[in-house]
Amino acid sequence: MTQITVDAELAAKLLSAGAHVEIVDEAGNRLGDFQRQLTWDELMATCPYTQEELEEFRQQAGTGRPLADIVRDLEKLP
Repeated sequence: MTQITVDAELAAKLLSAGAHVEIVDEAGNRLGDFQRQLTWDELMATCPYTQEELEEFRQQAGTGRPLADIVRDLEKLP
C-alpha cells in the first residue's frame, strides 16, 4: 500500500469532517475516500450485539464445521 503524508492543515480537515470523507480535486473529480480510524468505543457503539451475546459467541468458538466440509456440501447442491 502506498502511504501519503499530509500536512497538519489537511489532517485537521480530514479528522474534523467526520468518520467518512469523499476526497475530490479542485474540479470536483472524485479521487477516493478517507475513513478515519475509529476508537474501540465507537466500534462497539455500532455493534448490533450486546456484551452478553458477544461472550456467548466466544463460548461457542470452535463448535462449528470445517470450511472444507461446508464447501463440499455446497458443491453438491443443484
